[in-house]
Amino acid sequence: MTTSMPHILQHQVHAFICPCCGYEEETVGEGPQAFGAEVFETVTCPRCKESWRNEYRLFATRHKASDEVAIVQTQPLAALMALDAMSWLDEDPCNTPELAAAKKQAREALAGAQKPN
Repeated sequence: MTTSMPHILQHQVHAFICPCCGYEEETVGEGPQAFGAEVFETVTCPRCKESWRNEYRLFATRHKASDEVAIVQTQPLAALMALDAMSWLDEDPCNTPELAAAKKQAREALAGAQKPN
């Protein structure tokens, strides 16, 4: 948590909450600006008058009619896919409980990233 944005965790769950004062009504955005696969939006809170910039990255592109999805290959996702392709995420009776839990978490993350909404 940051000292200038004490309500950042609430803001990251509900983007309309001011990360600075916790105001829960509509904030005022200046409209998004796109640069490549990233979008930036400057926002101001009408109550505390603080401003911040929300930064978004393209995660996936979904075809509306077919629901076909193409996921942007981020470095962490690509790494998990490479491990899975080599069967390194498979269950193994020789795994320690910690490794088994980590592999399970990785498999669940992959499945979640690849399923349609």
